[in-house]
Amino acid sequence: RIDIYKMRRILNIGIDNGGVCSLRATTPQEGEAYENRKEFDMPGVIESLTALKGRSHVLSLISFSSRPKAKATFDEIKERCPDLLDNFHFVKNKEWKADLVEHFDLDVMIEDTWDIVQQIAVQNPSTIVLWFQGDPQFDENEKNTLSNVRAVHNWEEAISE
Repeated sequence: RIDIYKMRRILNIGIDNGGVCSLRATTPQEGEAYENRKEFDMPGVIESLTALKGRSHVLSLISFSSRPKAKATFDEIKERCPDLLDNFHFVKNKEWKADLVEHFDLDVMIEDTWDIVQQIAVQNPSTIVLWFQGDPQFDENEKNTLSNVRAVHNWEEAISE
């Protein structure tokens, strides 16, 4: 078990947005329309990232997004929590996330999409991949057999894994 909250060395941590930091968009029938939801609304995300940042870990958002959505996400996060993240990286192709993990030599990546989790874990065997399963719309059909992947169900588990 690796406790990233208590580790003494500074870690480079990559974090996905949708399904990890932000709840996936809900339909109006489920309560809140997409246009009204906020970035970083996953329960416990701001408190957990603040705790990691307080330990001097380097936090980078690595998210799949169109250019207009990326700009809106960046602007909202910088307005709500201006000093929380060190870097923002938006990709047009989900498969490029594994390349960014490798390029930036990330120690930990927090991701919710199983095919991306697998790709990151296989391409970057020294990176610990936290497979985030905290979104209410998470689909738990896949099973993990990779040694560098740990399933977490909320942010409290993520920072203590």
